[in-house]
Amino acid sequence: GEVCDGLSFTNLTLYSPNSNRVLVRDLTLDIPKGSHVLIHVTSQSARQALIRATAGIWMCGEGLISRPAPDTILFLPQRPYLPPGTLRELLLRTNDAGANNTEMLVELLESLGIGNVIKRAEGLDNEIRWNDTLSLGEQQMITVARLLLAKPDYVFLDRPGSALGEEGLRRVLNIFTERGISYLTIGARNDPEESYNLFIDIAYDGSWLCYDEKPGHWSNPPSENDN
Repeated sequence: GEVCDGLSFTNLTLYSPNSNRVLVRDLTLDIPKGSHVLIHVTSQSARQALIRATAGIWMCGEGLISRPAPDTILFLPQRPYLPPGTLRELLLRTNDAGANNTEMLVELLESLGIGNVIKRAEGLDNEIRWNDTLSLGEQQMITVARLLLAKPDYVFLDRPGSALGEEGLRRVLNIFTERGISYLTIGARNDPEESYNLFIDIAYDGSWLCYDEKPGHWSNPPSENDN
């Protein structure tokens, strides 16, 4: 890959490391800033390959990915991981002391609909085991808050509706849009498709189609298992 302002794929073909099956075939696509991209991927192996290739950690393939600097494209995994600690520690990266403003952090959590988490954590500076305290959706919203504090240009979301739910995902995408953050979403059946302006459909054989409005028919619903 190479570093540039936007995100683009040029003749990108990705293979399964186990069988050399083509997962994504000759993907050529520009995703300029301001894009809101919904990706339907029939093969879960292709989903994983595309995310990891975009992050620069998938080696089985050929073609070119031009991406913004690493700290300007961030990834939201399907399931959150919150290590034990204080809410303030969770939200702030070590190099982001300038964001350590209690009022701003409270406002951010309230804008995400999880202001009540502060009360349950007894403030921002109380050590908490988060898995025992918060629902999966609340944990994912904390992860979203961390992303927002890092002020990325792009966010790549892996099936975010599974933890956030339809209403929570719509709220998050609206905030990304308000803040000028471009986003790519690996989608599921119930995602709010009106939140997007570019649609990519990747079939099981790796072939793909791109639409600038919601397609009338996706190639196949995303499957849960394949090799």
